[in-house]
Amino acid sequence: MFHSEDIFIKELKTLENFGSDHLPVYCEFFIDHHNDEQEEKVEEATAGEKTEAEEMIEEGKEENGERDAVVAEG
Repeated sequence: MFHSEDIFIKELKTLENFGSDHLPVYCEFFIDHHNDEQEEKVEEATAGEKTEAEEMIEEGKEENGERDAVVAEG
């Protein structure tokens, strides 16, 4: 999960599948504009990781509307 360095993730976990083609994720976080503990834990994304994330976003945009409906209304 990408975030700015003033967002502190308290808990991050995947949830039980509910029939979607997306993985359900639970994230509990808080904003702390200055937290020494967090500054020590911050990991910067590499150039390759940033490129991969951008490619995944673009692929998702291109696929938008081309997927089968997961849940039928009714």
